[in-house]
Amino acid sequence: MSVFTDRYDAIKDAVVTLTNRPDYVDEIALAIRNATLSVHLCDHFPRDVVSTSVAASTSSFSQQLDTLSLFPRFRDVSAIALRNADGEQILTPPIELVEIGDLYEPGYPGVRKQNIAWLAGSIINIYSSLASYGCYVDWFQSPSLDRDSYNSWIADSYPDPIVWYAAMIVWNRSGNEKKSSEARTMLFGTPGNDYTALIPTLKRNFSTTAGR
Repeated sequence: MSVFTDRYDAIKDAVVTLTNRPDYVDEIALAIRNATLSVHLCDHFPRDVVSTSVAASTSSFSQQLDTLSLFPRFRDVSAIALRNADGEQILTPPIELVEIGDLYEPGYPGVRKQNIAWLAGSIINIYSSLASYGCYVDWFQSPSLDRDSYNSWIADSYPDPIVWYAAMIVWNRSGNEKKSSEARTMLFGTPGNDYTALIPTLKRNFSTTAGR
C-alpha cells in the first residue's frame, strides 16, 4: 500500500458504491483512467504545471526541445524563459508563446518574429534575439494513471468529478442510459443552470488563465 494506491482505491471504491457494479472490474479500471485524464484536460490548472531546466553546453539563438524525451506526459507549454551559462533565468527578453501561424512579422513576408516559442508536433521551437545556454520551461503535465503511481491532485482535493465521470462511463457501458444521463447533468449541468455542476465548480475554483 502507498499514497498512490490508497488514492486510486478511494476513487475505485466510490465508483463501485455509486454504480453498484463490483463485477465491472476491468470496466471500472478503464473508466477511472479515462475520467481522470478527461477531468484534468478540461482546463489549464496551475497544479498541473511542472518547471524544468533544460541546459545547453553552448550558446544559441535557437533551440528545439523534444517534448517526448524531455517532458514525460507532456500536454502543453505554460511559459518559457532563457537560461544563462550559470543556470540563471534571463528575464529580458521575455519569450512569447505563439501559434505556428503567427511566426512572421505582419506586412513583412519571410521576416520571422524574435523572442518567440511555438509548438510544432512534439517539438518546442525557440527563436530569440539573445544567445542563451538552454531555457526554463513551465509545462502542463498529465497525471500518471496507473494504480501504483496514481498522482491526481484532483482526486485528493475535489474527487467527485472523477468519481461521477467514471460512473457515467460505467453506466453507459452497462446500458443504463438514464443513470448515465443523470451523471452527465451532475458533471456539466444544463444550459443556463450549471453553477453547482461539478466540472464548472472545479474550473471556477482551480483554473488559471496561464494556458493558451
